[in-house]
Amino acid sequence: REGLLRIDSRTGEAALLLDPARAGLPPFDLSPDGRKVFYLGSPTGGSLHVWDSESGEGKQLAGVEAWSLAVSPDGGELAFFRSGAPKGLFVVPSAGGTPRLLVGAADGRGAVAWSPDGRQLVYATRSASSAGGTPATLRYELWRVPCQGGEPQRLGLTVDGMVMSLRVHPDGQRIVYGTLRSIPEIWVMENFLPAVGAGR
Repeated sequence: REGLLRIDSRTGEAALLLDPARAGLPPFDLSPDGRKVFYLGSPTGGSLHVWDSESGEGKQLAGVEAWSLAVSPDGGELAFFRSGAPKGLFVVPSAGGTPRLLVGAADGRGAVAWSPDGRQLVYATRSASSAGGTPATLRYELWRVPCQGGEPQRLGLTVDGMVMSLRVHPDGQRIVYGTLRSIPEIWVMENFLPAVGAGR
C-alpha cells in the first residue's frame, strides 16, 4: 500500500499518516518536533499544506504552484521553489501568510534545504549552461543565499541531471542530494516473433 508512513526504526512497526486517497505521494517535510507534516498538493507539486499528526487536522497554507519545500530548523518558516509565475525561491511562515521572494529563477523546478543554524538556504537550480537543453543534457548548480535575502553565492558544484532532493548534514560540511536524469533510446527488435506455419 502506498502512503506516507511513520516507521519505528527499532521494531519496524509502520503506521499510516497520510492516506494516498487524500494526499497521493507528494514531496513533504516534517516540523522539528515531528508532529506536523508539510506537503505539496500533488506528487508533482501544487499548493502548500500542513497536517497535524496528533489532531488529525489539516489545512492549506498557500495556494501557490510549489515544486519542493523545506522546513526551517526552528519550524517557523518554509522555503519552497515556485514553478508558477513568478518563478523562484520563496520563504513563507509555517503558520501561513504571504510568500516572500528571495531569488528569482528562469526555471522554478529546484530543490532547497536549510543550513543547520537556519541562517542560510542551500538550493539547486538549472545551470545557465544547460538552458534549452534536453533531459539528457540537463545540469544543475548549487547555490546558497541568506534566508533574510541578499546576494546568492555559487557553491562551485554542478551536477548532471535534475536535483530532486537536497539536505545539509547537521555539521554543515556535507550535502546529500538526489538526481533524476532521462536518456530516451530507440531500439530495433528482430526475429522475436514465432515463425508462421506453412499455408497460414
